[in-house]
Amino acid sequence: MKRIWILVFLGIMLLPQALIAQQAFPRVGVWDVTGRDHRTVWTRSALVIEEADGDAFRGYFYWYSIMNSEGREYFVGFYDRRNRKVEIRGERLSNDAVGLGLGIYTAYLSRNGRDLEEGTWISMGGPGSWEARWREQTSSTR
Repeated sequence: MKRIWILVFLGIMLLPQALIAQQAFPRVGVWDVTGRDHRTVWTRSALVIEEADGDAFRGYFYWYSIMNSEGREYFVGFYDRRNRKVEIRGERLSNDAVGLGLGIYTAYLSRNGRDLEEGTWISMGGPGSWEARWREQTSSTR
C-alpha cells in the first residue's frame, strides 16, 4: 500500500513538469533576448510572441543595441517538436526602426522549455548569435 502511495505522489509531482515541457513552446508571452554580431551587442531586447497556433507563431523582436540601433522586427515562426528547433523569418520592420535589417533566425528550445539556445541569424548586416530566456506569459502585448 505504501508503494502505491509513493507512485501516486511521484505521478502528481512529475505530471505538471511533463505538461510544462509539452506546452513550453510556442506560447504567447515575452522572452528576454541577448545577441551579438560583428557590429554590436544587442541587450535589453525581447522576443514577443503575440499569437500561437499549434507549432506556428507570430510576433516581433524588439531589438536594442549599445550602438543606438533599435526597433521592432515583425516575424513568423515555426517550432519543430521532433528536434526542438525554432525557425523565425523576419517579415517587416517598424517605421521607427533604426539600424535594423530583416533576418532569418534559428535556435533550439532547452529541455526545461524556458530558454532558446544556440541561436544564430543571418541578415543583410551579416551573421550573428543569440539566446533568449522566458520572462512572462501575457494575455496581450504592447
